[in-house]
Amino acid sequence: MYDDLLSLKEWKSENTADFYNRLNDLFDEEKCEATARVANALIKKGGAKNLGIAETILFNAINNYFNIEDTNYKAKIYFCLGKLYEAREEYSESFNYYEKYALNNSIHEGTNSILLRIIILRDNFKYSDELEKLFFRSASEYNLGLRNDRIYEDIAEYLILINENKLQKAEEKKKDLKALVKYGQLPLLDVIIRKDSVFNALTVPQKVIDFINKI
Repeated sequence: MYDDLLSLKEWKSENTADFYNRLNDLFDEEKCEATARVANALIKKGGAKNLGIAETILFNAINNYFNIEDTNYKAKIYFCLGKLYEAREEYSESFNYYEKYALNNSIHEGTNSILLRIIILRDNFKYSDELEKLFFRSASEYNLGLRNDRIYEDIAEYLILINENKLQKAEEKKKDLKALVKYGQLPLLDVIIRKDSVFNALTVPQKVIDFINKI
């Protein structure tokens, strides 16, 4: 229904208007669903123009389609905005919208892990009580143990250990982090040697790698 719009190199104002028109006969819940789907695709494509369009249609959904009882549809929009601002490295805004996602979401697990990641990036690897609280909450959430998740969990634990002056344990955690960086960028080993079905590459902002290399 939207493949032709998503195939465009760059949307013009008439393309955005066309997208809104295609939503006219849908219920507000379906409008939120469609907006989130298209926004996610635009965010994945990347680039300033695509992110700008995604931002426009997401705020349009907030302003026009939020008269709904099931908050999980709102959560989809808030998640996209969190993802969008994370892509722009605007981590304070990203944290705000991921928080809204967490408050409105009653289906998906992993909200504390997301917030833990963003607070680490937002606060530039500084310990805080909020970080520690999110770390322990995220520990009870189910995850696949992929490197992109583990690296933030390990950073949080390292910061907590340093704050508690548990330097020996912090040194052990530092070794774990350096190993993650060293081997995390060789995902083909997982696929070829271990026959893993999930692509487990380490894809994090450069500031994460820089932090680990400096500690």
